[in-house]
Amino acid sequence: QGAEASKKTGSAEITRSLKEMESQVIHSLLSEHRGDTEAVARILKIDRSTLYRKIKRYRIDLGDMK
Repeated sequence: QGAEASKKTGSAEITRSLKEMESQVIHSLLSEHRGDTEAVARILKIDRSTLYRKIKRYRIDLGDMK
């Protein structure tokens, strides 16, 4: 049980770290491109709707980017 619990904890930490990294990358790109979501979505190779969903999830304020 201890090893299994440790695996779950490690997996949760990795997931959290990846989400933090994704949030930082999106925030950085939006800042660099002054909130141009079309450009950022193109760079990330994702739909703008996906980018907007991630912006909402990570509570990124586009007003700060312009």
